Amino acid sequence: MSDGAGRAVRREAGDIPLVGRAQIIPRLMNKADAAAYCGMSEPVFERECDVRPIDFGGPRLTRWDRFDLDAWIDRRKGGAAPLSADDWLARAGDDSRAG
Repeated sequence: MSDGAGRAVRREAGDIPLVGRAQIIPRLMNKADAAAYCGMSEPVFERECDVRPIDFGGPRLTRWDRFDLDAWIDRRKGGAAPLSADDWLARAGDDSRAG
Protein backbone atom coordinates (compact mmCIF):
# COMPACT_ATOMS: atom_id res chain seq x y z
CA MET A 1 0.00 0.00 0.00
CA SER A 2 1.29 3.52 -0.75
CA ASP A 3 0.47 6.99 0.56
CA GLY A 4 -0.23 8.49 -2.85
CA ALA A 5 3.28 9.92 -3.10
CA GLY A 6 4.81 6.52 -3.72
CA ARG A 7 5.99 5.95 -0.14
CA ALA A 8 5.13 2.64 1.43
CA VAL A 9 2.54 2.78 4.19
CA ARG A 10 2.56 0.01 6.75
CA ARG A 11 -0.36 -0.88 8.98
CA GLU A 12 0.01 -1.41 12.71
CA ALA A 13 -2.23 -1.71 15.74
CA GLY A 14 -5.63 -0.15 15.26
CA ASP A 15 -5.14 0.16 11.50
CA ILE A 16 -3.77 3.68 11.95
CA PRO A 17 -1.67 4.30 8.83
CA LEU A 18 1.99 4.95 9.44
CA VAL A 19 4.17 6.76 6.90
CA GLY A 20 7.80 6.29 7.77
CA ARG A 21 7.99 7.08 11.46
CA ALA A 22 5.20 9.69 11.49
CA GLN A 23 1.87 8.50 12.80
CA ILE A 24 -1.16 9.84 10.96
CA ILE A 25 -4.16 10.34 13.23
CA PRO A 26 -7.25 10.16 11.06
CA ARG A 27 -9.73 12.99 11.42
CA LEU A 28 -12.70 10.79 10.57
CA MET A 29 -13.28 7.50 12.40
CA ASN A 30 -15.74 4.64 12.28
CA LYS A 31 -17.75 3.87 15.42
CA ALA A 32 -15.27 1.37 16.87
CA ASP A 33 -12.34 3.76 16.42
CA ALA A 34 -14.34 6.75 17.71
CA ALA A 35 -15.32 4.80 20.83
CA ALA A 36 -11.71 3.73 21.36
CA TYR A 37 -10.53 7.32 20.80
CA CYS A 38 -12.89 8.40 23.60
CA GLY A 39 -11.75 5.51 25.81
CA MET A 40 -15.15 3.80 25.79
CA SER A 41 -16.69 0.56 24.68
CA GLU A 42 -19.02 0.83 21.69
CA PRO A 43 -22.19 0.33 23.79
CA VAL A 44 -21.15 3.08 26.24
CA PHE A 45 -20.15 5.34 23.33
CA GLU A 46 -23.55 4.82 21.67
CA ARG A 47 -25.35 5.60 24.92
CA GLU A 48 -23.28 8.59 26.06
CA CYS A 49 -21.94 10.35 22.98
CA ASP A 50 -24.27 12.89 21.39
CA VAL A 51 -21.89 13.79 18.56
CA ARG A 52 -23.68 13.48 15.26
CA PRO A 53 -21.70 11.38 12.78
CA ILE A 54 -21.27 12.21 9.11
CA ASP A 55 -23.13 9.91 6.74
CA PHE A 56 -21.17 9.19 3.57
CA GLY A 57 -23.78 6.82 2.19
CA GLY A 58 -24.87 4.18 4.65
CA PRO A 59 -24.02 2.59 7.98
CA ARG A 60 -20.67 1.24 6.79
CA LEU A 61 -19.64 4.72 5.68
CA THR A 62 -20.69 6.63 8.83
CA ARG A 63 -17.79 8.56 10.37
CA TRP A 64 -17.23 10.63 13.50
CA ASP A 65 -15.08 13.76 13.26
CA ARG A 66 -12.19 13.83 15.75
CA PHE A 67 -12.63 17.59 16.27
CA ASP A 68 -16.32 17.09 17.16
CA LEU A 69 -15.36 14.34 19.59
CA ASP A 70 -12.73 16.60 21.18
CA ALA A 71 -15.31 19.40 21.58
CA TRP A 72 -17.80 16.94 23.12
CA ILE A 73 -15.19 15.73 25.60
CA ASP A 74 -14.31 19.34 26.48
CA ARG A 75 -18.00 20.12 27.08
CA ARG A 76 -18.36 17.05 29.28
CA LYS A 77 -15.40 18.19 31.38
CA GLY A 78 -17.20 21.44 32.10
CA GLY A 79 -15.53 24.79 32.35
CA ALA A 80 -13.30 24.16 29.36
CA ALA A 81 -12.48 27.34 27.47
CA PRO A 82 -13.30 27.30 23.76
CA LEU A 83 -10.29 26.83 21.51
CA SER A 84 -9.02 29.65 19.33
CA ALA A 85 -8.45 29.13 15.60
CA ASP A 86 -4.70 28.87 16.28
CA ASP A 87 -5.30 26.22 18.95
CA TRP A 88 -7.50 24.21 16.55
CA LEU A 89 -4.83 24.42 13.84
CA ALA A 90 -2.13 23.34 16.29
CA ARG A 91 -4.30 20.44 17.44
CA ALA A 92 -4.82 19.47 13.80
CA GLY A 93 -1.08 19.43 13.23
CA ASP A 94 -0.60 22.80 11.52
CA ASP A 95 1.46 24.78 14.00
CA SER A 96 2.71 27.29 11.43
CA ARG A 97 0.52 30.01 13.00
CA ALA A 98 1.23 29.06 16.63
CA GLY A 99 3.35 31.60 18.46
